[in-house]
Amino acid sequence: MDSISKLLFYTIWSVTGINACFYLKEGFSLSGSNPVHINQWLSIASMVSIYLLYRAYHIAEDEGRYKAALGWVVLSWLPWALVTGIILLFFKNA
Repeated sequence: MDSISKLLFYTIWSVTGINACFYLKEGFSLSGSNPVHINQWLSIASMVSIYLLYRAYHIAEDEGRYKAALGWVVLSWLPWALVTGIILLFFKNA
């Protein structure tokens, strides 16, 4: 069961990290004129997510608690969900 936890952790952790790096890169490329600045907000959320992924990695590797670290990875999706929800809520008519 422990090897399945490790496999699940590293799979979700790496996909989330690639997604965070993509949004971070897109936030710094200023192509197009977006009045809401969605890419910049998602880039800031990606910085928070990368920090949470860093914490998850240390919980998994240093303490060996892969299930708890998986919770941190899922928690790292929260900044993107908050930014997307706020943008959809306030700027749906823009």
